[in-house]
Amino acid sequence: MRGGSWSWARCVPGVVAVLVLAGVTGRTSSACYKGIRPSTTTERTFHVETLRIVKTAMPQPAVGWRVAEETEVRPPRLMCIGQEQEPLPLEYRIAYRRAGGSPQGSADGPAPAESATDARIDIDVNPRGMPFSEAVETLTVPGTALALRSGPDSSSTVYLLFGDWSIEATGSSASLATAHLVSDGPYTKVQALAVRISGDRADADVLAGRIRLDALAALLLR
Repeated sequence: MRGGSWSWARCVPGVVAVLVLAGVTGRTSSACYKGIRPSTTTERTFHVETLRIVKTAMPQPAVGWRVAEETEVRPPRLMCIGQEQEPLPLEYRIAYRRAGGSPQGSADGPAPAESATDARIDIDVNPRGMPFSEAVETLTVPGTALALRSGPDSSSTVYLLFGDWSIEATGSSASLATAHLVSDGPYTKVQALAVRISGDRADADVLAGRIRLDALAALLLR
């Protein structure tokens, strides 16, 4: 796979594996086997303040683009009983869509094209881990624990991991990136972040380069 370059990162050829989001986010809300309870003030505050900072770190749509969907910043009403026994996981999603405009791109963002392909950013707060399944290239991105790019030019994905992560092989062609979360501390703290930027190669690179990575990194254990 050929390398690439961004204004803030130098690609370093390497072979690891492609990150595939497979629902491994540490989330327990899908199986509240102990039941549910009202959220606490601390949980609501953590949820809203964290998502607000994440939102402000996201790129504004470039000329010819618009925000097609975005996670609403609002506090949760209910939580799983026992959720306080592990770091609280959150999710944020934003999708950009071409909305016409000049046929030429600008320095501010990816150029519109004839197709209506979206570009999107998905962020998981306090995920447990992520599996890999294919060879990708590694990237040098200051402030991240691990940065990768996978996929062809027409469907590229950039992954940026913040916090304490390690990678171990789980099979002949598979590996797992594990976030080392501490369960005996305050559970309303950001211990790890996983950022996924997807679109065609140019779009993913531009979005990755315009995310306020310093704001995301500052979330860790603040």
